[in-house]
Amino acid sequence: GDAAGGSFSVIGSASSSDSGGSMSLVAGDSSAIDGGAASFNAGSSSGGDGGDLSLSSGSGAVSGGSVELIGGEGSSSLGGEITITSGRGVDTSSGLVSLSSEDAGTSGVSGSLSLSTGTATVGDSGSVTLASGSSASGTGGSMVLSVGSGDAAGGSFSVIGSASSSDSGGSMSLVAGDSSAIDGGAASFNAGSSSGGDGGDLSLSSGSGAVSGGSVELIGGEGSSSLGGEITITSGRGVDTSSGLVSLSSEDAGTSGVSGSLSLSTGTATVGDSGSVTLASGSSASGTGGSMVLSVGSGDAAGGS
Repeated sequence: GDAAGGSFSVIGSASSSDSGGSMSLVAGDSSAIDGGAASFNAGSSSGGDGGDLSLSSGSGAVSGGSVELIGGEGSSSLGGEITITSGRGVDTSSGLVSLSSEDAGTSGVSGSLSLSTGTATVGDSGSVTLASGSSASGTGGSMVLSVGSGDAAGGSFSVIGSASSSDSGGSMSLVAGDSSAIDGGAASFNAGSSSGGDGGDLSLSSGSGAVSGGSVELIGGEGSSSLGGEITITSGRGVDTSSGLVSLSSEDAGTSGVSGSLSLSTGTATVGDSGSVTLASGSSASGTGGSMVLSVGSGDAAGGS
């Protein structure tokens, strides 16, 4: 009609003493070729917004109904895919995609959100990719992974490579973006601050091994036409008290073996002076300047030289 198109409703019967009536729309099976397709489409509009499509389960006095999207099983080939894609904006922005659980009620917890691939008995299991889009004339999309605050404690955030009993454990790599025009992207790892207690610790440690333990390397970046990247290790400032300790040491040796060496050295130079080494204690405005002690270890055979 000229006013509005006709509506179409399929409603199961209500009941006050038993379950409400079920509703089932099923495409036809086939024993020869493909099963029949099922399609639910909202209407398009040439002058306004397209129609909304809503799939919602019913509310309940005990638990709300579930909503399931399940791809079909494939006996000799792939299982059915599930694709959720927002609409394209021909002249403007594409539509938002949001996956979230609802807020909790007055007593209870909010629902969990899980993204996971299935296991595999033969071959590799599926991968998970979280990626923002590129931009031809603007800024690439950001990605934020944040955990919620809490009245008791803030939420934890963990990234763990998979374990293996027959091969190497899974690797983990966090890499900032490269640039062919200006500066490469910065990478930052910061523990949390506290206005009422201690700041969070930051720990970088390699794994233990049945043969050798893993190494830890801090390497500044290479500069092609100017300086290489600097490495600075500085303890925290104590606003009203002492600053933090800085300790460089190797661990004690085991029952058989020697303790690890400690080396402080600058690189060689082919043109110009090589870098200098400075060991200096700090000055004091109202006390004693810091001491410096160089001592060698004692030994059962002979003391160190």
